[in-house]
Formats: sequence, C-alpha cells, structure tokens
Amino acid sequence: MKCLLCTNDKENMAKAHIFPIGFFNKIETKGRVETYRTSGEKGRRLRKAIYDQEIVCQECEHDILEPLDDYAIKVLRDRQGVLDQVSHPGVQDTKLYVFDNIDKLRLRKFFASLLWRVSVSKQLELRSLSVGSTYEQRIRDDLYNDGEVDYLDVFLFFLTDPLHNTFFMPYQYCPVKS
Repeated sequence: MKCLLCTNDKENMAKAHIFPIGFFNKIETKGRVETYRTSGEKGRRLRKAIYDQEIVCQECEHDILEPLDDYAIKVLRDRQGVLDQVSHPGVQDTKLYVFDNIDKLRLRKFFASLLWRVSVSKQLELRSLSVGSTYEQRIRDDLYNDGEVDYLDVFLFFLTDPLHNTFFMPYQYCPVKS
C-alpha cells in the first residue's frame, strides 16, 4: 500500500488516529460513542477516536505525526507553558491563555497535519471533507520536507505576552473610568 505522506509503497501501514487519541484520554466514556457524518446522519459507534490504516506508514506516523501530536497535547490539552490566564468577568468558562516559549512552527504543523489527515482520509465520517488537492499536496510537502507551513497563520494567533489581551479583553488592562 502507498503511504500518502512519504509516497512510498509500504507493507506496514500505521493505525493512524485522525485526531490524536491523547486529546480524548481525559474524557471518560462508557462503551462506544456515536459519531456523525458531515450531513448530520449517524455514523459508526466508536470507542474514542477515528483512525485510518490507509493514509500513513509506520515510519511517517512515528517520525512525523506522533511528535507533532505529542507536542500539541502538552500545549493544548495540558496547557504546558501557560504564562497567564485571563477570564472574562460574568462569562463562565471564557478564558484566554498566554503562552511562554511555545514552538509556533510545531503547532502550525500539528494543525496542518489535522487538516491533511481529515482531507485524505476516506473514513465514513470524514469522506466529504477536503481542503482540496492543492493544499493536500502543499501540507504533505511541508510535513514531509520540514517546511514552514506559514500559510496557516491566518487561523492561529498565539498570545505570548499579557499585553496582547488588550485586544481581546481590554477591560482587564484598560479599566473604564466612570
């Protein structure tokens, strides 16, 4: 079978999670979870995550995707590197996190890898989703050849200083005088 990342024919393909299973490890589930197709119809009943054994080989999973997944789990799930946390008064569960010393390139590559995995997977719940062949190829090239993935900055903004919150929650830093 052909690995869609390195484009080599491989005997052993990885049981690759589309969304890293580590993000779901803290969610307790009893039995299986219903999934839904993009059309809204019920999909399969799965344990925790969707995986695909036809997209990447063991080497690409282990050497390229797993390190990105592991880093994103540390930062996004475990909030490793949070310098400051700002809450919106009166709005429950609204928080902005300010990170210190995070690897923005690795996070961009992680998000790019998610878009790529969803787009190339033919799993029932995902088969109608696509970023298009141009972006599939561009992301694949950047992941495999250690590219910059700089076109994803449109989707991401990293707060790296508490002062950045003035744009999102100005009352925190610029109190209004009555």
